[in-house]
Amino acid sequence: MILRLWLISTAVVLAVAWYLALPGSPPPYQASPGSFVEEFMQAGLVPEPDHYEEDEELEHDVFEVPEEDALRVPEGAGEGLEVLLLGRESEVQDQLAALEVDRTIEIAMSEWRFDPGRIQVNTGETVALVIENTGNIPHEFMIMADAAMKGVNYRLARADWNLTEHDNIAEQSFLLPKERMVMVVRADKPGMWMFMCMFPYHMQFGMMGMLMAQGEGGGGMQM
Repeated sequence: MILRLWLISTAVVLAVAWYLALPGSPPPYQASPGSFVEEFMQAGLVPEPDHYEEDEELEHDVFEVPEEDALRVPEGAGEGLEVLLLGRESEVQDQLAALEVDRTIEIAMSEWRFDPGRIQVNTGETVALVIENTGNIPHEFMIMADAAMKGVNYRLARADWNLTEHDNIAEQSFLLPKERMVMVVRADKPGMWMFMCMFPYHMQFGMMGMLMAQGEGGGGMQM
C-alpha cells in the first residue's frame, strides 16, 4: 500500500514538473495585446486617426497657474528654441514643403518611452521632428525648457499637479495610435529642452527625452 502511494505521488510530481517545463502558449489577450483604442474605433466610439478636430480653447486657462510658479520657474525659461511649425503630419504637409529643412529626425513614442530619447542639433540648424505614436494608447507631445521643469518638479508634490497649466514652448495635446505629427524647430543658442508626454503618470513611467543644441560646428556646449 505504501509503495503504491509512493509511486502515485511520484507520478503526479513528475507529471506536474513536465507540464510546467513545457513552453505554453500565452492567453489570447497576451499573445495579441493590440489596442483598446482600435476596438473602440471598430465600435464607432473613437474617430479614425486624422479624422477629428480639437478645440484647443477647451483645455487651456481652465485651471489657475499656481502663484508659486513666479518663484520656481525662471523668467525667459522658454527662450532659445524657435518653433517654426507644429501640427499633425496630414495637416501641415504644404507648410512643411515650403520650409527649408536641414535635417529630419523620426521619433517613435510608445508606452513608456521616446525613441530616440536624446536628440542633438546645432544652433541655427532647422530640424523637422516627425513624431509617431507607435503605442497602443493616446499620448501627447510637449516640449519645454530645462529650467521650466522646475515648475513641473514642485507640482508633482501637489494633489492637482496634472490639472494645472504648464509653461511649455509647444504642445500637441492628443495623438491617437498610428498618428504622426511634425514639429520644425531651430535653436538660436546652445541649450537643453525637455520633451515628454504629460498625460497623468506617463512622464513618471519614463516618457521623457531631451533636445540639446550645441554651437555651430559642434562647439559651444559640452554634451
